Amino acid sequence: MFNTRLICGHRTHPTINLVEYCVWSILQEKVYRTRFANIDELKCKLLREWAKLDHEIIASAIRQWRRRLRACETADGGHFEQAF
Repeated sequence: MFNTRLICGHRTHPTINLVEYCVWSILQEKVYRTRFANIDELKCKLLREWAKLDHEIIASAIRQWRRRLRACETADGGHFEQAF
């Protein structure tokens, strides 16, 4: 497995951590459509939306992530964003 901390900078960079950014943005959009009264309600909404999330969205994000990670490795950790 790749060590994203060693290549392409910080492991939470959106170019590398595409799955988290993609999935979180979708969940955030769904959860914040309505107000929530407290943290527990927010947690419940997140869990509900996560359970309803189309698995193809996650699979697609993972496929994109793998392509980007390979491009990063090929670029020896340098810039590769222009390839996408």
